[in-house]
Amino acid sequence: TLQLGMATAAMANGGRWLAPRLVRTVRDVEGRILRSDAPDARASVGTPAAVRAMAEIMEGVVARGTGGQAAVKYFRSAGKTGTAQISGPSGGYIKGRYNAVYIGWTPAEAPVLAMAIVIHDPDPSLGYYGGAVAAPVFGWVGAEALRYLRIVARSGPDTSSRAPIVRRPA
Repeated sequence: TLQLGMATAAMANGGRWLAPRLVRTVRDVEGRILRSDAPDARASVGTPAAVRAMAEIMEGVVARGTGGQAAVKYFRSAGKTGTAQISGPSGGYIKGRYNAVYIGWTPAEAPVLAMAIVIHDPDPSLGYYGGAVAAPVFGWVGAEALRYLRIVARSGPDTSSRAPIVRRPA
């Protein structure tokens, strides 16, 4: 799941891969920075043209494809659904057992969040496809996280080409 998340974040970053980290900055009780680590950036994961093309395709997955339930209201999102059978202990696959997957980022035009959602062995009576099981989790978490981060959509007749606004508390 971490590798899926990092690949997704690299696509959201225009192809620039950044090493994962849990803590960016450590501060003391007065707010002074005790330690701050710069992100470990690696080479690009693809040519700029290839990364842009893939991002457009992944936006289409949400807008017109199997990732429609990953949509985050008022924001464009990009992503990909996946469904994989669970492998068996002695090779092959276990009949009727799946992992439902959704990877994506939002807002598509100015990424703030990249996520990999993997639902291991969902109840088949509720569905097991990534678009039906994992994509709605992305949509809900994405909406709530953007609200928490005070990221708001720009208003106006054409919001598709303009980055969202970050509103900080006064």
